[in-house]
Parts: sequence; structure tokens; C-alpha cells
Amino acid sequence: MEISSQLTEYLLALGPWVVFFMTFAETAFIVGLVLPAEPTIIAACLLSVEGHFGLGSVVVATVAGGALGDTCGFWLGRTGGRRLLEGTGRFREMVRRHQVRTNGLIERYSVFAVTVGRVISFVRTLMPVIVGSSELSYRRFLVYDLLGVALWATVSILLGVGVAVGWQMVGDVFGVWWPATLAVTALALWGLLARRFRHRRKTD
Repeated sequence: MEISSQLTEYLLALGPWVVFFMTFAETAFIVGLVLPAEPTIIAACLLSVEGHFGLGSVVVATVAGGALGDTCGFWLGRTGGRRLLEGTGRFREMVRRHQVRTNGLIERYSVFAVTVGRVISFVRTLMPVIVGSSELSYRRFLVYDLLGVALWATVSILLGVGVAVGWQMVGDVFGVWWPATLAVTALALWGLLARRFRHRRKTD
């Protein structure tokens, strides 16, 4: 809750620049392993539907941030990707776990993995660095990456708009207090399930 409220504050203050930074940093700085860009895009779409800023600016920020972030990730991989993916530490261990999946996708589908991998969460975070450390030329990478960015941005924006419209429809039907009602209902269900689970463990 605290993270989402802070994200909303940043978006209200800086607008789509927050979307640009998050989509850029996701692949340029590999932060997508711990903080994917989709929540930011969804929150921005919600605010745009509410009239805080235009949806077109969110689309531009998403595409531009994703494409530039991938390019930076590619050249990071070309200049020192192997050293970046080696070493010790929890973050690098996380990187290596997802690296196996990403390498398998690239080996199986060759250059098409750039387009496909750009859409898959976690895979897209490491894809530019790993492809940059391969023999694939930047020109070919850019063509396939732009296709992937366009596909990923379309899916993310449509998801964000869908969530925003659904949020408004539910709010119109149930009033401004519906999030609190939903939270109370979820807590009640969780308490009921926890109680039944404890009871079943005692009877076993």
C-alpha cells in the first residue's frame, strides 16, 4: 500500500516521466528483476483515464523508455556483460537463475527470441544484456527489439486501460468506499480460511 501510494504521488508530480524512467531502468539497469515496469504503467493509465494527463504521453513514455533501455542494456552486454553476470551476491544469484531461462529461449528461437523475450516478464530484463554479449549485430537486434517493444507496450497499455476502466465502473456501482469494502471482505475470507486450516490441522 505504501509503495503504491508513493508511486501515485510521483506520477502526479512528474507525470509520464516516471513511466519513462521505470521502463528505461527495467532493462538498462536490470531493476526489472525486483521491480517490473507494469505496475507503473497501469497506475499511469488509471491516472490518465481520470484526466490527470493524456494517455498518448503514457504510450510515448512506455515505448521510448523500453526501446532506449533495451539499447543501453545491449551495449552494456557488448562491453562487459559477462563480467556483469558473474560474481557473488544475492542479486547476481537472482540474475543467474533467470539467465538460464533467457539463454534457453535465445538458443531455441535465435534472433526471434529478441521479440518474444521482450514480452515475457523477467526474460526481457536480461535479454538485451545477454544478446549484447552474443554475436548478434545491433542492427538486427534493434529491428526485432522494436517489434517486441511495440507488442509489449500495446499489451501493457491495454491492460492498464482495462484495469482503469474496470476500477471506475466498480467505483460508480459501489461508491467511493468500495476499496475499503473489498479489503474488509478479503480479510474476512482470509480469516475464515485460516481458521478452517487450523481446525483441519488439529483434527489431523
